[in-house]
Amino acid sequence: MVLKKTFSQTVYQYFYNLIKPLLVIMKIFVPMKTFMLAALLTAFVCTAHAQTATAPVAQKITKAEREAAKVKKEADLVEAFTKAGLSADEQLKARAAMEASNEQSKPIKADASLADDVKKEKLDAINKQRNDNLKTIMGADKYKIFKAVQKAQKEASKTD
Repeated sequence: MVLKKTFSQTVYQYFYNLIKPLLVIMKIFVPMKTFMLAALLTAFVCTAHAQTATAPVAQKITKAEREAAKVKKEADLVEAFTKAGLSADEQLKARAAMEASNEQSKPIKADASLADDVKKEKLDAINKQRNDNLKTIMGADKYKIFKAVQKAQKEASKTD
């Protein structure tokens, strides 16, 4: 006795035979596909987290903060001059020497084509020349006091 298949059974059998090789492949690759999906998801999450964790935050300094920093820097310089016991003439000469070294340093700092070690060498040479000029202007004893006061001011600003 032969059973007659219904139309829906025939369609089902036809599509089943079409996708049967895919089902066999899926049985083999499903564990691998799950692993690959998990690895891809993990890599995505780690990459997204790394980008947000290491992204530098640009600090916007307002004009008021910039002005306050300038005023503090000037006050610290005057205090260092006073504690070192410099005369008005020595203070003017020292300021001129510092300004000259700052003007020499600006183009070096702005030059992006220079390597960091070359910049450091050039800036160190300018700083050494400035310090030598300050020693001759102030005298060795006053220069030591001046530098000690500046160091103390720098330490105080770090703890703030």
